[in-house]
Amino acid sequence: MKRQAEFRKPLMTVILMLSTMLIALPAHAGSTTLQSPASYATGTTLNPPSDPEQAIANDVTTGTTNDALCALFRTTNPGGGDDVADSEIYYDFSLAVPAGATIDGIEVVVSGYRTGPTSGPHAISGLIFNAYLSGDAGSSWTTFKSTSELTTTDAEYTLGGSTDLWNGIWTSSSFSNANFRLQIIPGGPLNTGEHWKLDGVQVRVYYTLADFEGLSHGYWKNHTEDWPPTGYSPSQTLASVFSESADLGLGGYTLLQALDFGGGPTLTDKAQLLLVQAVAAVLNAAHPDINYPLTVAQVVAQVNAALASEDVTTILALQGVLDGYNNLSDDVEP
Repeated sequence: MKRQAEFRKPLMTVILMLSTMLIALPAHAGSTTLQSPASYATGTTLNPPSDPEQAIANDVTTGTTNDALCALFRTTNPGGGDDVADSEIYYDFSLAVPAGATIDGIEVVVSGYRTGPTSGPHAISGLIFNAYLSGDAGSSWTTFKSTSELTTTDAEYTLGGSTDLWNGIWTSSSFSNANFRLQIIPGGPLNTGEHWKLDGVQVRVYYTLADFEGLSHGYWKNHTEDWPPTGYSPSQTLASVFSESADLGLGGYTLLQALDFGGGPTLTDKAQLLLVQAVAAVLNAAHPDINYPLTVAQVVAQVNAALASEDVTTILALQGVLDGYNNLSDDVEP
C-alpha cells in the first residue's frame, strides 16, 4: 500500500513501516448508525394514516403508550371497500454509506403498539406491521418482513440484520436520500376498531470497505510534517475549511488546535468532537497516498450540514462514522 510510502521518517521507522505496508489491509466491516427519517409521503391512499409525521422520531418510552406521539393506522368499514389500513412511506434517512462499499445487510427497527379490544366477543388479535424497502425511489420494492404480533404497549421490533439483504440488490447509491425508501403497511384481520400505533422507524446499513485507508486524528496531530501533500496547513483556521464552525464560535481555532478538542455536555462540545474527526478526515481525503472512502468535498459538505443542523444526534452520528473511517489503517508510532 502507499499510504505512507513517502512520509519522512527516521530510517528504522521507515523499515518497520515498509514491512507493515507489504501486508494488505483486511476488508473493513462497518455500519451506519440507526437513522430516523426526516420526510414521509402517503403510500396507498384509500385510508391513509393520521399524523404520519409522528413516526419520524422514536419518542414513546418502551413499555408505555402515548397516542399523541404516534402515527395512527386504522380500518373503518368492516366488509366494505374501505376496510383497509393504508401505507406510509418514509425517506431522507441520511444513511452515510461510503461510495464503493459492499452492502452486507439492512436492519430496520419498527417501534409501536396496538389498541382495540383484546378480550371478549370483539377481541382483535394478530395485528402486525409489514416493512418493505426500495433503493430506486419506490419504483420497485423488496418482499416484506413482518414484526411479531404487536402488544398494547410500545415496543421495538427488529427486522433484517447484518447479513440480510431483503432479497434485494444494493449499492451504496441505493441508500442516498434520493433513492432509499421504507414503506410501512399494517397487517392483521380486517375489523372495525383495529388501531396500529407507529411510534418510529429506524434503519441501519451494514457494509464492507475493501482496501480503503484512513489515519487517526492522533496521527495527524503528532505528524504535522506529513501535512504538506494535503494542501492544508496546521495554522489554517477551521472556518476556512468548515464554514459552519464559525456559527458555533469555533471558526477561529486552527486545524491543529481542533485535533486536540475535548468533549462535554453542550452542543458546542459535541461539535468539537465532530471537528476532531472532520479535520483528520479532510487530511486523509486530501493526501494523494491515502485511499480514503470520501472525497474532501464530501467530508466538508457532510460536516457543514451536520453543524448547521445544531442537532446533537446528527452531529454525533457523523462523528462516529468519520471516526471509523479514520481508523481504517493502523496508526504509525512516531
